[in-house]
Amino acid sequence: MTAYAAKGGKAENAEGRKCLCNALLANIGQPQTRNGSYVEKGLITSGNDLADLACFLPDGGWIYSAADVVNTLKSANLLDKTDEFGPPGAGGGHIIKPA
Repeated sequence: MTAYAAKGGKAENAEGRKCLCNALLANIGQPQTRNGSYVEKGLITSGNDLADLACFLPDGGWIYSAADVVNTLKSANLLDKTDEFGPPGAGGGHIIKPA
């Protein structure tokens, strides 16, 4: 907030918002740390599929990895399917919803 205000930003415009660059860096394991204690949190970038992410979460968990996604897709036999966009890896925009 201090850095935002120092650059001319208004405090009321920053309420409930975060720096996109810092959040994306936190997503890849490079969070910014401020005052030796505050660690920037990542950002969920799920588009319109937020509700569909729950199938990738471990029981009782809030964090999932790429391996969790691959394992879920494998267990549902979804990685070998062809849809209207062509086979997986063909450059199409696959939208797969695990059961």
